[in-house]
Amino acid sequence: MPDIFISYSHKDSEFVRDLIQPLEAEGFSVWWDHSIPPGKTWDDVIARGIREAKACLVVWSANSVVSDWVKEEATLAKEAGKFLPILVGVDQPPMGFRRVQAADFRRWNGNRQDPQWRLLMAEIAQLVNGGLVLPPPPKPPTPPTPETPLEAAVVWVRTHRPLTALIALGLVAFALWVASPWHHAGITPPQIAAAPGGVDPAVVGIFTLDTVVVDFDTHYVDTINADGSYTLTGVQEEDGHNGADANGTYANVSLKTGRVHTGSVRILDNTHFQSGTTVYQLAKPLLPPGQPNPSLLGTWTANGLVAGQPWNWTWISKTPGTYHFEGHMSDRGHASFANGLWTATSSVTGQTGGGNYGIVDANHILVNGVVWARQ
Repeated sequence: MPDIFISYSHKDSEFVRDLIQPLEAEGFSVWWDHSIPPGKTWDDVIARGIREAKACLVVWSANSVVSDWVKEEATLAKEAGKFLPILVGVDQPPMGFRRVQAADFRRWNGNRQDPQWRLLMAEIAQLVNGGLVLPPPPKPPTPPTPETPLEAAVVWVRTHRPLTALIALGLVAFALWVASPWHHAGITPPQIAAAPGGVDPAVVGIFTLDTVVVDFDTHYVDTINADGSYTLTGVQEEDGHNGADANGTYANVSLKTGRVHTGSVRILDNTHFQSGTTVYQLAKPLLPPGQPNPSLLGTWTANGLVAGQPWNWTWISKTPGTYHFEGHMSDRGHASFANGLWTATSSVTGQTGGGNYGIVDANHILVNGVVWARQ
């Protein structure tokens, strides 16, 4: 049974060949020959290979994003919970495969110390080894001395193995989009004495993080108290242009970032519409009662979950073809931080998670590979 199945377009065989040797050097077995022997069918060979592999690496390129075979293989991998996408020569995967953060290999040159490579190794190791630490690759002979907090954070990330981020401190809300890098340099993590109550005093305070969640710019504020209690809030805001065709397929374009959101929309009645699987309810009408509203004018609200965290969304459209979007979430619970490890339980969802943390400097901490700034 191979560790890794590689799904790719045969036009990208040269890139895949260059990928095999470093994967095997990391200790993984790889199956990538997608030729179908005489007398066998696609289901006999390819589907079986995906089922038996522990991880499925999907190479998205200009060739594969238009390949029905690769999309079929990627669908099987997603359904089996072993889908690991990488980008080669394209900015994003095809529609239907964008909810899982893809490793960016557009500038990868074979370097096993590259952060994107280490990130990919972390995800593969979680599927193949259950997160066990693999033998580290050799360090560069003369690693550069970090000069900025973020550069220092990258070095620190390379020294510790992350656990799966599930909840607390906002990681649950963006775990689907911000992946933890693999800790591989072999340096012992700093041992930090725990404060009374199990909270390292270096992480007590208010921390912020700006990231992208479901294609929306998101600002998190996390307050960690000395007694271990925490509160977390997340805010999304965006203005843009929107439109939908006769089939209900919409495309929203952010005025600030140019980011395009696509999907399906369906008007259920005069006071409800459905976007994807989320149903919005009219909270503040703009048109007289009973008047048809194909442009969805007014203020609409919906509730839903992102990675287990409750969010509230508001859609406001005062002029046909324009929108203002807001998203808000709030979580609270109790956490412990000691000796480079943290655990937390949300009193809102009841979920428990944990991982690693480190102190970058007086103004930055690192939680599961993500840098938070002290406010």
